[in-house]
Amino acid sequence: MIDFPSIELLDDSLCLIWLERYLHPDGLQCPHCGSPARRLFRHQGHFPAYRCRACHGYYTLLTGTVFEKTRQRPATLVLLRRGMAKGEPTARLARDLSLSRKQLHT
Repeated sequence: MIDFPSIELLDDSLCLIWLERYLHPDGLQCPHCGSPARRLFRHQGHFPAYRCRACHGYYTLLTGTVFEKTRQRPATLVLLRRGMAKGEPTARLARDLSLSRKQLHT
């Protein structure tokens, strides 16, 4: 079996759009008050950070999700989600994503 470095082929901006549609199917809303009105605050790592226009709460695309504290690139999260959906072994996922198995489980 050949391990294919597919992480290098994915575009982070397209993966960011896919993650927003997948994680927030009803649209991205403030996790504090539920308002959809937001403004771009700054880029937090690989993800933009927003301020709610109603309550001034700070949040990102990953706030309130299982990926909240992963600090991984959007392409890595998409491939991780794909591997979990296919039922791939964690050893193969870790090799493909250049992560340790321990980090993959967290």
